[in-house]
Amino acid sequence: MPMELFLQIERIKFLNQLLLQENTGPPEALAARLGISRSKLYAILEELRDIGLEIQYSRRRQTFYFQEGSRLQLEVHIRIIKKNRASA
Repeated sequence: MPMELFLQIERIKFLNQLLLQENTGPPEALAARLGISRSKLYAILEELRDIGLEIQYSRRRQTFYFQEGSRLQLEVHIRIIKKNRASA
């Protein structure tokens, strides 16, 4: 299951990049690019909205985007620390 966490992080980072560029494409295409179902895409977007992000969709431009003044800064630092057996 740990690899699922890393996959989720990478998926959110990629989605964030596409939202910032206003280049997601329509929902079906975006879901396919992220490797998820359309319903899972909407669930992720709803979770992002729940934490305060304002995400809109433009039918004319066929893209999701952050409303002005809203954006996500995602920083993840993972470091594995192993106890030195000799010092135990």
